[in-house]
Formats: sequence, C-alpha cells, structure tokens
Amino acid sequence: MSLRTSLILLLLLALVAGYLVLNKLHPPPQEGQRITRFFYALSDADINQVTVFSQGKEYTFVQGATRADWYFEDAHKTPVDIDRWAGTTLLLSGPGTNRLLFEQVEDLAPYGLADPQGRISIRAKGNRELNVLLGNTTEDGANHYAKLEGSPEVYLVDSSWGDVLAAMVTRPPYPQWYFQGPADLVDQIDVTYRGAKVAFIQDSDRGWQFNTSDDAELRPSVDTQRWDTEVISLLAGPTLQYQAAPDLKGTDAYGLHNPTAVIRIQFLGIVSTEEGNVPAFRSLEWDIGRKTEDGQGYYAKLLGFPPLVVVDTHWVEGLTAIAQNPPHAPAAGRPSS
Repeated sequence: MSLRTSLILLLLLALVAGYLVLNKLHPPPQEGQRITRFFYALSDADINQVTVFSQGKEYTFVQGATRADWYFEDAHKTPVDIDRWAGTTLLLSGPGTNRLLFEQVEDLAPYGLADPQGRISIRAKGNRELNVLLGNTTEDGANHYAKLEGSPEVYLVDSSWGDVLAAMVTRPPYPQWYFQGPADLVDQIDVTYRGAKVAFIQDSDRGWQFNTSDDAELRPSVDTQRWDTEVISLLAGPTLQYQAAPDLKGTDAYGLHNPTAVIRIQFLGIVSTEEGNVPAFRSLEWDIGRKTEDGQGYYAKLLGFPPLVVVDTHWVEGLTAIAQNPPHAPAAGRPSS
C-alpha cells in the first residue's frame, strides 16, 4: 500500500472517529424533541459588571480582583453575599429560550417591552455590553417576553430566569453581616448601654412588649406613641453601614475591647440551606466601640462575623437612648409623656 493511500485511509478513519465522538456528546434531537437555542451567549468568565433594574429600583454589581470577588457599586464597595451570588454570572452567560416569538414587532407595548418592567445590563471583557429588556409574563406565567436592546427579535425566556434576577433588586444580595429591614420583619430587639439593659419582643396579638417573660400575658406593653416616634424607624437598620476592614485586628484602637453598648436584633431574613435560600429568623449582634474620626458612625463588631464595620451615629444613639429611658406604657389614668 502506498504512503498516499495510507494517509488517506488514516484521515478518513480520523473523520469517522470524530463524527462518532461528537454524535455521542451531542446526539441529534429525537423526533418531536425541542432544540434549545440561546437568547444570547457570553462566557461567564468574561462578565465583569451587572446592572439590574426592576420595580423602580436599580443595583449595579462589579467584579473585583478575582472572579469570586464581587461587590455593590457604592461608596464603600460593599461585598455581595457570595452564597447568594454564586452562579449569577453563569445564569447571565446565556439563558436558554423557549423560542423566537417574532423576528420583528412594530408595537412592543402589548408585550411590556415598550416600557420594560425589568432591564439587565451586562458588561464583559473587550468593552462588550448587552442590555436585556424583560417585558410581561405570558398568560400562563411560564415565560417572559424579552428582547435585546437594539435587536428587533422578541423571544420567550423562562420566567424563573427573570424572577431570579429581579430578586437581586427586591432582595439585594448583601453580606450576612449587613442589616436591612423592613422594620415589620423585626420581632425582637435587645439593647445594653453602660450596664443598663432593655429587651423588647413583638407579639402577634399584643404588639410590642417588654421581653420580661415567656408568657405574653405577663409582659408589659410599650408606650406605643413613643415607640412609633422614637423606635420604629430605627428597626429598619442603620442608614450608614460599611466594612471598614475585612478582618478586625486589635480591638483597642476602635474601643471594642470594652464595648460601650451591645445591640441585638432578631428578624425574618434569608438563610442558605441545602434546599436553597429560605426565609428563617436570624439575629445580628453588634458590639459598639468608639466613634469614627468624622463623627458619622461608630466602629462595631458583629458576633460571628470577621469584618470591622461602621454603623451610623443616629442609629446607635437612638437605640442606646431607649436603654437609658425605656418607653414604658403610662400607668392607668396618666397621659403618655
């Protein structure tokens, strides 16, 4: 057999082997089987900035020095909760689409795409940018109408894809040490300040009470007028809170070797489990140190979390004030002060 014939046979053998491997990895669709196509495609490793707009709110997330390092685009580069963020860029790399609905639509309003309820802007390496517009859900709730900005096609994408991304706005992926209300999710609060301690609990029938007993009938109620004016707004959390350092190294410089106050709040939050992120009661406890140099906040350490954080002065001093002057309900026959 000539060398030329041998080379031709080897080439044919290689082609047949390659076809068999590809056919094994990517078998042709069976009759009636739906072929998944993609709305768009990016490498998740290339994505470096994500902006999500939904329900009138917008958050931007930026990649840091590594692929696992993501933070909110804010003045203090607040890190994301990596457990909740994990998989987000993969989700954004290329959602499968149920089908191309229209190649071009003159009137986008019936699909909610003239004034979209959701918008996702994705930036990637090479100065690439995609803007995904999410419109209404279909009547059966299974899909979103969606399109790429600047492209005429309208697609159907699974509604769960849009819902997961919308949750980045409705329930931002703040780190576990970051406290954010709303106030009506809080059901307990304890404040200790210079030896004076006061504890409160919210009962579903009796409202806020002093937490002095396991029996709600034996617990005294708070002065609702003072509670509503002095305390309720504080239960939504500090308006200023940020990570001053990723780890607390040495407590003396921040007044945390002997905290002047301890604040604990229990609230309905989100807990990561094997089944996913589920609602559950959580508690956060802050040791409060000295004021920051600019006077805008206090240094604090949260129980069970490594970073040194700063929380705003108004929040700390508002809560320590109720330890000094608790909002006891007035005695019968006496007006509230």
